[in-house]
This record gives sequence, structure tokens and C-alpha cells, in this order.
Amino acid sequence: MSNLLRVLERQQKQREETRRRRAQEDREADEEEELLLAAAMCMMDQSRQHRRPRAPNVDRRRESRGKNLMKDYFIPNPLYPASKFRERYRMQPHLFQKIMHDICNYDTYFIQKHDAIGALGLIPEQKLTVALRMLAYGAFAEQVDEIARMGKSTVLECLNDLNVLGQSPVFDEVLRGHSPQVTYQINNTVYSGAYYLSDGIYPRWTTFVKTIPNPQSEKERNFASFQEGYRKDVERCFGILQARWAIIRGAARM
Repeated sequence: MSNLLRVLERQQKQREETRRRRAQEDREADEEEELLLAAAMCMMDQSRQHRRPRAPNVDRRRESRGKNLMKDYFIPNPLYPASKFRERYRMQPHLFQKIMHDICNYDTYFIQKHDAIGALGLIPEQKLTVALRMLAYGAFAEQVDEIARMGKSTVLECLNDLNVLGQSPVFDEVLRGHSPQVTYQINNTVYSGAYYLSDGIYPRWTTFVKTIPNPQSEKERNFASFQEGYRKDVERCFGILQARWAIIRGAARM
């Protein structure tokens, strides 16, 4: 009987010890949660104190700048002649007008509209001007703000929408089996698909015709000479584009 009582007492002590240990663990967990919560609240308070206030809207007088831009380049007798236009825009005025017309038909973002408060927005000439200036000179978005009175976010929207139009579909068409129809004969075999002269960095596609690295025979030397000669003509043209458009030499800084 006494042995049974001792067993029961020992079990009772073990249960009480278990309850005390669990209660202690719960108290420690609650204290840890309170500390974490207090630390989080402190960090939030510090973040609010150091957060920069939203910059106030700047009245850029965009409407008057748009009128000045029109007087400078786009009215029948502009302030600057066509030679200055070509120097600054890297193209003739009639080409600018065609690009602007096509872009406005493609993307309504470039069309002048009223904003949320009913004010008349930027004209297409302002939007296209900042995009072309960044492409031509590799200018910062902040730098072209002075030219067209546009905020940085608006400038980047103009540039991004213009870049979408610049995506070349050439090789998409080639991959779908469509290419310019050119008929020619090589080794008594007639071909009707176009090909592109390239150097060694391009993939091994049948549409790319590369030079022969170490020509041995007279035929191979002639082929390499003609291929490299015509490719250099293309590279010279590309060099002219790089001289006119800084965006080709290196990406513009946002």
C-alpha cells in the first residue's frame, strides 16, 4: 500500500512540474512576442520620422514651353532653320512628322489629352522630342526636363513607349519561315530565301552566312574577301548611326 502511495505522489509531482515548466515557457514566449512587437513599433516610428516627404508638384509651365517648341521648329516659318533641326533631331523635319504621325496612330499615349483636372496635357512634339533627345545624345531624363518641361517619370514613359516600336520583327519572320524573296543560285542549286552576312559571334543558323576563318583554296579566299568586304560596308553604315545616335553606343542613364 505504501509503495502505491509513493508512486502516486511521484506521478503527481511530475504532473505539477510539467505544468510549471509549460507555464514558464508560455510566459517567456509572451515576453518575447512583446519585445518583438515593441521593436517593430519602434522601427516603424523611426521610419516615419526619417521618411522623406513627397516632393510638391512643380509648375513647369508645360503649355507655354509647348508653344515655344512649336515656334522654334514646327510652324511654317520657325525660329531655327531645317539645318539646325537636322543637327539637333538627327533627321529632317518631314521624317520627324512622319514618325510622329505613325506613333500617334500606334499608341494613343502620344496624343495630347486632358488630364484628371481637365488641364490640357503635353503635345506630341514635346513627348517625341524628349525621347529622341535621349536616344540621340544619351541624355539623362532630368536633362531633357529643361527642353520640354516634363517630369522624369513622364520622360521615361515616352522613351519606353517609343522603344516598343523599335523592336525588330526581322528574325521573328525568319523563324516563322518568312523572309524577303530573293532568288539566287549556288553550286547549281537555286535558293529563294534571303540570308544575312555575319561574323563569328552569331549562332549557326542557316540564314547567317559567315566568313571562312582560314581559307585555303582560291575559291575560299575569294568568298572570304567578298563576304568580309560587304560586311564592312554594313559596319560603316552602323558606325554612322552610332555617330548620330548616342543610345546605340551605350544606354541612356535614367
